[in-house]
Amino acid sequence: NDTDEVEIFQDVIKNKIKSLHRKFPIESYPESWYLFQERLEEEKKKGKTISLNRYIELGKESGVSDPKALLSFFDKTGVIGYYKNLSNDTIILQMNWILDAVYESVRLKGNPLIKTQGKLTHQDFEIVWVDYTDEEKLLFRQYMLKSNLLSEPNEYSSRKRDYQYLCPALFEEKRIDTIQWQEKEQYICLLYTSDAADDSL
Repeated sequence: NDTDEVEIFQDVIKNKIKSLHRKFPIESYPESWYLFQERLEEEKKKGKTISLNRYIELGKESGVSDPKALLSFFDKTGVIGYYKNLSNDTIILQMNWILDAVYESVRLKGNPLIKTQGKLTHQDFEIVWVDYTDEEKLLFRQYMLKSNLLSEPNEYSSRKRDYQYLCPALFEEKRIDTIQWQEKEQYICLLYTSDAADDSL
């Protein structure tokens, strides 16, 4: 009957949960960590970022003896966004906010920066980051540098240039129509060259 089938289904679910617990055990964290995370979530309602000093203050108020030790943990679990020395150790609370801004600068469809072929100036970012403050734009650029979405040209290069950044996502795409291949060859080597890439090495 229906009752027996429900009980069988429940047993299957329970066994599956037990199996998952054995495979992925749930770690137990100190209560202060959860309290700290709750304070950070509350802080997200007030602003997009906080200073490292404010972060430490919230941690100590939550009972965490060394809040800095949890920076990497909270970053990896998506609670915050953190890179050491990012804009005076600014901690990002609203990750969607900064990721949306970054996406606007690297998206391939309808992006006015495509015409730069990945060679960007400070002024280029003004086109896509119209509604942000200068301080926020600086934070975005630094975040992209830390995330390796941007690079700064080799300062020792003798080549003259009129740009400050390189963005590989916007490099011009070039296709090879055919590749000559000899059956007796065991390996194939493809060499990629780019004027922009040369300047970043």
